[in-house]
Amino acid sequence: MASLRSERGTTVIELSLVAGLLVVILGGVLSVYESGMRVEKEAEVRGVALEDMRFAMARVTKDMRQAISISASSTTSRLEMQTLVNGANHRVVYELVGGELRRGAAAGTSAPSTTTAILKRVVNDKPFCYDPPDCTDLAPEPGLDMIRLQVHSKPASNTARKLEMATDISLRNNPPVR
Repeated sequence: MASLRSERGTTVIELSLVAGLLVVILGGVLSVYESGMRVEKEAEVRGVALEDMRFAMARVTKDMRQAISISASSTTSRLEMQTLVNGANHRVVYELVGGELRRGAAAGTSAPSTTTAILKRVVNDKPFCYDPPDCTDLAPEPGLDMIRLQVHSKPASNTARKLEMATDISLRNNPPVR
């Protein structure tokens, strides 16, 4: 009769130990995977926000470079101008309202009847600067040749940090302030 010691096999203790190690290893792998997914989502949200900011900056820049005149009633949160849109004279207004940078345009000199949000989740309250780099003037003054557009935006994600973008825009037509 064969001895029980000669039979090879695994004990319940060995199986429990291996199962515990597998659970720890699997937990670590899943933790790394979940962390990577979270970082990828944040990068995607940030990328979308940056793309939205670039679009808004390009739209404002295009209108400002074609400006014929800048309204003296413009403020640090509202920019009003006469500009060329597709070669025709238009009155264009950019205004920060409720965290949205909005654009309105109307042919000729009439005021725009509607505005469209070109950038949402704006967190700074003074996107227009008429004397860069100091930015102390509250309105445009005669001889204005450059306007700084500075936008701070909060991406849609709760954990993403605020994004900042600024550009100095040279006014090509040396428009008068009226």
